[in-house]
Parts: sequence; C-alpha cells; structure tokens
Amino acid sequence: MNLRHLTPLSALPIALLILACASDEQLIVNRAQLELDACKRAETETFEVKFETGSPYVIYRSLCDSPVTNIRIKEKIDGNADVGPYNLQLRKNLDDGCWLLTGVSWPEFDQARSLDSLDSPADSDFDKAEQLLAQAETDAPKIAEIKELRLKFLLQRRKATKKAAETDKTSLGDAQPYFDQATAAATEQSNPDLNLRLRLQVLNYYDRFRQIAEDSSTPSEQSAEWDVASVKAIRQEANDAKKAGNDKLYKEKMAEAEQREKDNVKAAEQRQKDADAMVTLAAQLKLRQCKELTAARAVTTASADLRAQLDGFSSLGCPL
Repeated sequence: MNLRHLTPLSALPIALLILACASDEQLIVNRAQLELDACKRAETETFEVKFETGSPYVIYRSLCDSPVTNIRIKEKIDGNADVGPYNLQLRKNLDDGCWLLTGVSWPEFDQARSLDSLDSPADSDFDKAEQLLAQAETDAPKIAEIKELRLKFLLQRRKATKKAAETDKTSLGDAQPYFDQATAAATEQSNPDLNLRLRLQVLNYYDRFRQIAEDSSTPSEQSAEWDVASVKAIRQEANDAKKAGNDKLYKEKMAEAEQREKDNVKAAEQRQKDADAMVTLAAQLKLRQCKELTAARAVTTASADLRAQLDGFSSLGCPL
C-alpha cells in the first residue's frame, strides 16, 4: 500500500468527519433539527416543510421547540422520528449516507381534518373526530385550529340531533361543556381572536337554527291546499260513481270524503300548533343568540374581520 496517496484525517472536511463518525440515529436527529431550526426562525405562526417530491406540509412554529424522540429505523434505510405530535419520515441515501426527509404527519389531526371534508358525517365519524381531536388537544393545548375544529364537529352533531323530545331545544347540548372549556382556555392563553372565532361559530349555529324556526312559524299554505284538493278529488270520484249507478261506491267515497275533512281539520290544528311552537322557539333562540352576542362583544380584539362579523348580527336588534 502506498501511504503517500492516503488523505490524512486532518485534511478531510469537518462535516465529512462528523458524518463518518455519527450513528444513523444521530444523523436523523441532525436532519430533523435542521428543519426545526428553520421553523423556529420563521416569522409566521406556521412553517412549510418542503420535500423533493410532493406538496409541502405545514407545521406550527410553536411546536418546533419539541425534542426529536422515538427514532425508529427499518431495513437500515427507512427511518421515523417524533417531534411533539409530528411524525417525521426519512429515507437514507445509500450513495452518501445522508438521511432525506420524505414526509411529515400529525396522525390524529390529519385524520380529523379528513373527516371534516365529508359531506354527511355519520355518528361514528363524529365519535372518531372527537376522539382524535381530544388527543390532539392534549398533545398541543395551545393550537387554536384544534379547538375550532373540535367545536365545529360538536355543533354539526348538535345540528343533526333530533330535539323534539328535549325540554330545552335551544341548548348546545354536548357542545356546551366544550364551548365553555375552550373559551376559558382562550382567555387563559391570552388569545382573544380564538375566543371570538369560537363564539362566532355558536352565533352562526343559533342564527341558522333561529331562521329555520322563523321560516316554520307560519302554517303551510301548500299543505292546506293539498288537503282541500284531496277532498275535492274524493268527492269527484263519488260523483263519478253516482253517475255510473254504483251506489255502493258512491256511499263509500262520500264517507271517505267526510272522514278526510275531519282529518284535515285536525291536521290544520296541528300545523297551527306546530307553527306557534316555532314562534316561541324562535324567540327563545333570539334570546340565547343575544346573550352570546353580548359575551362576544365583551372580548377585545384588534381584528377588523372579526369585528365586522360581529357587526353582521346587528340586525338582530339585541341591546348593546
């Protein structure tokens, strides 16, 4: 061996020496830390992690102080590591030994977001979303988006709930405890904008519910017209039977017409009763909405957009 052709260690770049001596676990930590350091320097609330292929993944800057933990290596070339709630996926480049970042995910939050894209969530979807978001909020209690999405699912489920047998149809049901908890947390975390966005969700829920009640507060004229038409049609059948000399059918149809008229009277009374109940419900919902609007107006915010959304409820005529 010709020793003159060997490069002395002191002449090698420091980075190569470190690479040569570091374990794969340490190399993964180093690669992840490069991304986290860039994230911590970001001037916005979020940071885009970019990959060689595929769309970037947005992470929260507030979570970039989390340590790199739970490193797993499979088949010597596939690696995973955790940073707070995030899971990092990496792959080793066999040519130079470097680990490349190929993906990032927040399993619970990502799955909950995918459930939010469903057009008609089932009860099982609501259950799963609550489970996922409860875990996500435990892992990252200061992320506003989690609280907003969690309340959104609870209000969607409340909206879909059959309320006929309930004593108080105007309550938020199972959404109320979380709404109280989330707004209290927003106040404790000095996040008035989150506080208002949560309250606006509830105001909009009440607004839709109240409008439905108001739209149903007048008995349906179309139903009354159908009732009259149905009796008219039966009487016509009776007349046709009489002309045809079918006395039996004539008597049956006349009896049917008389019974239908009695049923129509009861139906009209029930429609009026239901409409009166909707008048009462609409008034109760307005009181609830005004109470929530007063609480929302008490929150101080610098956001012109949020203030404008609150001003949009001025047509309710709630006392200032």
